Amino acid sequence: NSIPTTQINGSINLTDNATVNIHGLAKLNGNVTLIDHSQFTLSNNATQIGNIKLSNHANATVDNAKLNGNVNLTDSAQFSLKNSHFSHQIQGDKDTTVTLENATWTMPSDATLQNLTLNNSTVTLNSAYSASSNNAPRHRRSLETETTPTSAEHRFNTLTVNGKLRGKGKFQFTSSLFGYESDKLKLSNDAEGDYTLSVRNTGKEPVTFGQLTLVESKDNKPLSDKLTFTLENDHVDAGALRYKLVKNNGEFRLHNPIKEQELRNDLVRAEQAERTLEAKQVEQTA
Repeated sequence: NSIPTTQINGSINLTDNATVNIHGLAKLNGNVTLIDHSQFTLSNNATQIGNIKLSNHANATVDNAKLNGNVNLTDSAQFSLKNSHFSHQIQGDKDTTVTLENATWTMPSDATLQNLTLNNSTVTLNSAYSASSNNAPRHRRSLETETTPTSAEHRFNTLTVNGKLRGKGKFQFTSSLFGYESDKLKLSNDAEGDYTLSVRNTGKEPVTFGQLTLVESKDNKPLSDKLTFTLENDHVDAGALRYKLVKNNGEFRLHNPIKEQELRNDLVRAEQAERTLEAKQVEQTA
């Protein structure tokens, strides 16, 4: 016989350094509000159905547990997600910190954080990532017109980290190189650490050639040299075209080096032909 789960119904409000720990086979049905250095821990297979709101140096930890609700941080609050998967919203105001340790977070929509620390963790910027695939055979460009998905699940999301990003982990993006659109990561020039970028494309081949920015500065300043990104599998396929990661003007972009070289060569040949024609015209008028 299975051990019954303890049901806890009602919201929890903590203040003045108060502490509550919910662990084991327990299920909290309600919101948690923490202020003034209070602490809340959900751990060891416990579950909460409700939101967590933290302010004024409050601290919440979800460790090997399930949180089915949003997290909102203000005024130097801290939230830690450990050994867990989370698929709801996290928003962090000034001086707040979110830490992911051996954890995964799938963003349901745009998110803005102040400070973010990753320790062997993954942030998936779009729930459509798992439905996309880069494993489809490479083929010539379809003549069909691609329609950008309009459902909430398939729109492109942006994660903005206004303060410091640090640590080591992975960011997973969805993209449409056909229209040079994707999820985006916007960072301050204080961001640092080593990260892997995994990009899943729709598979359509673009009809024009350009670069797709995945990681950009939110301040129009070059990102720090202490920040490094590596593209998983070293490439992203879009139809018959293969894209690589390049750092350009302080941003990290996908580009097609072969096509870009072809375009440069075409431009050089066109300029040479124009100069040759101008020289002949000068000779004829002399």
